[in-house]
Formats: sequence, structure tokens, C-alpha cells
Amino acid sequence: MDVATAKAQPPETMEENQNSLQESQQPENELAQEASKAEEQTEQAVETEPAETDAQAAEQPLDTEDTPVADESPAAEETPSTEDAQAEEYADSADDEEEDTAEEAAAREEGQFQGKTAEELKSLTDEELLTYMKEVAQITPVRKVRDAVAAIKAEVTERFANRPVEVTESTDETADGTESHVEIKQQEPSAEELALRAMLAAYDEAVETEKREAYKAMEANADAKSALLEKLTHVIEETQTNNPSKFTSTVKEIIAKWKSIGHVPAARRSINKQFHNLTEDFFTKLNIERDLRNLDMRHNLAEKVKLCEQAEALTTMPTTRKAFNQMQRLREIWKTIGPVLRSDSDAVWERFRAANIIVTENFRKGNDAIREQEKKNYKLKLAICEEVEALLAKEMNQKEVESLSKKAQEYTTRWRGIGFAPKSVNDEIYKRFRQSIDKMHDICHAFHKEQNERFEANLRIKERLCEKAEAVMNSTDWRQTSDYLIGLQKEWKEVGPVAHKNSDAIWKRFRKACDTFFDNKQGQQKVELNAQAENLNKKRAIIEELKAYVAPADEESHLKDLKEIVGRWNSIGLVPGSDKGAVNKEFAALIGKQYDALHIDRTDAEIEQYRGKLEAMKAEGGDRFRRERMRLQAQIRQEEQEIETLENNIGFFAKSKNSDKFVEEFNAKIAKARAELEILNRKMNVANEIASR
Repeated sequence: MDVATAKAQPPETMEENQNSLQESQQPENELAQEASKAEEQTEQAVETEPAETDAQAAEQPLDTEDTPVADESPAAEETPSTEDAQAEEYADSADDEEEDTAEEAAAREEGQFQGKTAEELKSLTDEELLTYMKEVAQITPVRKVRDAVAAIKAEVTERFANRPVEVTESTDETADGTESHVEIKQQEPSAEELALRAMLAAYDEAVETEKREAYKAMEANADAKSALLEKLTHVIEETQTNNPSKFTSTVKEIIAKWKSIGHVPAARRSINKQFHNLTEDFFTKLNIERDLRNLDMRHNLAEKVKLCEQAEALTTMPTTRKAFNQMQRLREIWKTIGPVLRSDSDAVWERFRAANIIVTENFRKGNDAIREQEKKNYKLKLAICEEVEALLAKEMNQKEVESLSKKAQEYTTRWRGIGFAPKSVNDEIYKRFRQSIDKMHDICHAFHKEQNERFEANLRIKERLCEKAEAVMNSTDWRQTSDYLIGLQKEWKEVGPVAHKNSDAIWKRFRKACDTFFDNKQGQQKVELNAQAENLNKKRAIIEELKAYVAPADEESHLKDLKEIVGRWNSIGLVPGSDKGAVNKEFAALIGKQYDALHIDRTDAEIEQYRGKLEAMKAEGGDRFRRERMRLQAQIRQEEQEIETLENNIGFFAKSKNSDKFVEEFNAKIAKARAELEILNRKMNVANEIASR
């Protein structure tokens, strides 16, 4: 937001805009410090990988998503008691994902890793706390250790809140005597603190990555559902003129596709309600909700029976990992299938649940699957090493070099999220990965040195912008200077960052120049508003004068008085826009009564009053008279077009039967428009006459 805009806003909004503009020019050495810190965090986060016991490996895949939905309630799968309820449930079956979200959240809470309490953490030394953090970091998925990491983060914040400082005194011999110097330096953070903070930052990044991917998927689902909603809306419109039974299969197909789409973001879940309303409207018109609902429930029962059969087949599958993955897929499919009749609901659910529990238990006992997973982990880590080495082998542009530090963190996060490789090759593959990451950090350090040179160039550009702003900050050409300063502000935003030591000072200098001009402009606007308020009081005084006015017996004197009053009215300048309409209307009514008393045509009186107004505009100079003429020309063109349109339309009505009433109405509109056009033309003649003087 530019400074001109900020001046028109309340203080709190202007402060927010200032902060926003300051954030757009982060100082470079601060960015360099953050990059260096990120590199240290990455180095420490991947230094060691603790050994994993077979028992721990067997428990790792059993996160909250793997836990069978044993407590899922079949109560929603009930037969509606009325036809309206049937149609609503059929449409609402597409909304089950919101309920599933609540159940899955509960399942995640139940599967949380039970870490150490706050008191237990306080009793640990720094080294023990770091060791415990590394153990927690090996547990996947990351959300499973959310509470444990939060407790560790609180302990780290409290434990390292205040580091001691060192005070060093020194003296220098100079020509004037001895000078003493005192240097106060805060103790550097310990290796354990740095390692802990790095691992906490890496955890936060992993959580955010997981959230972003989930949100992207939900956004895609929402777009797909929006397309289906538009298609269904078109079908509903078609039923207005066609037999609704023709569209039954189309609507069911749309509903089936809708139900196959996953979750949507909470901010866009209103489309589920819209979809439900449209389907309910369709089935109400079709009047066959009961038959369709019962048919769908029978179909759902058949689909769930198939899933039960497939789940029961998985209970005897020898490969427990494969069986477990397939059971997860069956659970997701189960959620997409709508309800069944109440009489079948409990039985079919208990059958599916029983198979689900057996497959999960078999998986927990399957060590072979864990060893197989370690082999896959090795292949994934090998692929990461090859990917990093390929990146370092090619020539990189500036943008790629800038993102190299971030990529190093991303690779490290991916590496830590994969899990352990076989013990025989785990150290070897890790050493290979560590060497590539170190090389990426070396390239980043060289880039930061070059970047500092760019900061100096940016500083020189911003100093020139400050000089330009300071040259016009006392200008009184409000419009042109405002545009000029806004242009400088846009240029400022396009200039890159400067060093942190110069960032605040150069920004304050530029902001001061801009604020000086806009403060002056705002002061001038206050003066103009005060003048308008004074003009309003003058016009109200004339209105009170008119109310008390007693007309003389002599009509010539009466007319002369009226012209003098109108002249004084027109000579008064602008009034506030909020009062302009009311005060002009009241004056026109009062002066009109006086002209009526003289038996003068209201139109002639209006023209004379308008003449006085134009003469006042012409006398005061400026741009008002020219803009008033342009406004008149625009009104005349608009009235001419309106008359032409009405005349064309009346021609169409004249050809139809029983059109007399419409023709009469259009003739009245045409007559009114022509009368208004005549008044506008007379006003234009007066304006041209005054302009030619």
C-alpha cells in the first residue's frame, strides 16, 4: 500500500500498512544469518541416527491412520421415516467426510505418543534432553509426537531463555591519555541448544509440509466438486422445461462422482450444502425419493458385503504389510459408501470391523514386513543421494543457488522421514548423504558473499529515490506530486533489500519525505472542508431569509429581489457532499414558490437560476465551468439515446394486437424525455453563451 492511501486510513490501519511495506525489504545480512542458521540446523539434525530395535520398528507403522476404525458408529445408517428425510440423506451421503474428519481426529488423539512429562524433562541434562529429542524425532508420522515435541519445545524455551553475559574491560593509550573500553558479550549458545533448536525447527517444517500437501489435495477436491455442482445446476434448470425422469441417471451419476471425491477445506464446505439442496429439489420434483433411496441402500449393502468379503480374505494373506495396506484402502472405500437399512447396518459393520481387527493384529506381529520396508527405505535414500549429486553436478543459475539452502533442509527432512535402512548399509548411505549436504552449504556461503555486493547497489538506488522524494516534499501541486510520489513508492518496492545496518535508516528517510508531503496535503484538505462548512451556513442563512421574505407589491421589484437572492446563492462555493442535495432541494422549492407568485414558468425560473450558477462558476475560474459543460453534453446524448430506444420499441408494439395500452405508455415516456431534452438544450445554450464571452 502506498503512503497516499495510508494517510486516508485510521492510525491502526496505517501502522499495519507501514509494517507490511517494511517487511517487503528484509535486510540481507539478516537473511544471510537465517540461511547460516538453517545450514547449522540441517548439519546437526542429520549428524546421527540412533539404532532402531526390532520392537520399535514393528510399532512404527501403527499410527493413528493404521488403527482400525473399530469405534465407527453405524447409527447414521438408518432408514429415514419420511420421503423428505430419504432425499436429504441421499444427498447428505456426500457430506460424510465431515463426520469422518471428526472420527479420524479422535483416532489421532488416541494414537499420540506418550512422552515424558514437564517435570521429567526438567530433570534431564542438556545431553539427555538432546538424546530424548532424537528418539522422539525417529517416530513417524510427525503428528504422532505432537504433544511430546510441544513439551520439549516449552522446556527448551524456558531452559535457554537467559544466557549469561561476559564483560571484558580494556584500555588504549592515546595522545590525550588512557581510554577505557568495556565490551559486553552474551555467551554463545551451547551445541546441545543449537542441536535442539535445529531439530525442533525441522519438526515444524515437516508438520507444515504435511499440512500443505493435505490442503492442496482438499483444494483440488473442492474444485472438482464445484464443477459437479455447476453441472447439477444445469440439470435442475433443464427440468423446468423437460421431463425430470430423463435426468435421473445423470443426477445419480453426478452424486456417485461427488461421493468419490475426498475432503474439502472447511472454508469451502458450503458447497456440500448447496449440492444437498439441489439434489433434494430434484428428487422432490421427481417424486420418487423413496424408491431411489431404497435402491441406493440395497446397492450400498451389496458394496459393503463385497468389502467384507475382501477384508475377510485379507485375514489369511501371508504378507501382513500388503494385507494391512489393502485394508487401509478398503477402509477409505467404506467411508465413501452411503448408508444401508437399519436392519442391516449393525451386522454388516461388525463383520467388516472383525476382519479389520484381525488384519491389524497380524501386521503387528509381522517382522518380515518390517525388514522388507527397510530395503525399500534403502532404495529411497539411495535415490535421494543420486538426486542431490545430480543437482550439484549441473550448472545452477542465481535462483537455484538462492534456494540451495532450503533444498538442503528439504532433502534432510525427506531423509529423516523415510526411516532406517538395513543396519549393514545404514552408516554408509548416511555418510554419502552427509557429504553432499555439506557441499551444498559451501556453495551457499560463497553466494552470500556475492549477495552483499548487491545490497550496496540497492542502497545507492534507494538513496537516489530518497533525494527525489525530498525534492518535492514541500510541493503544493497536490495531484501531480501525489502521483509522482506514488510512482517512487512503487519503484522502492521493486528495489531489492539492503544490509540490515542500513535498512531502517534509509526507510525512515524515504518515509519522512513522503509523510511530509501527504501531511501538508491533508492539512489543505481540512481547510477546504472548513470553507465548505462555512458555505453551507451561508446557504442556510439564505434559505431562512427566503422563508421570512415578504414580497413587495411591485412585481418588477419582486423579480429583482429574486434574481439578487439567486445570484448570491450561486456565488457561494461548494458545500459538503452529504448536505448538497438537501439544501439545494429546499432552496429550489422556496424560490419556485416565489416564481409561481409572479406567474413565471418553473422551467424559465430554473433556466435563470442555472444561468446564475454558471456565471458564478465562470467567475471563480478553475475547472468547474468546463466540467459542467461536459456533464451537460453527456446528459443530452443520454436523453437522445433514450428517445431513440423508446421510438424503436414503440414500433414493435404497434404491430401487435391489443397494443394500445403499451403504445400509450411509451408515448408518455417519449414526451417526458423530449421535455427533459428541451430543458437540457436550453441549459446548453446558456452555457455556450457564457463561454463565448
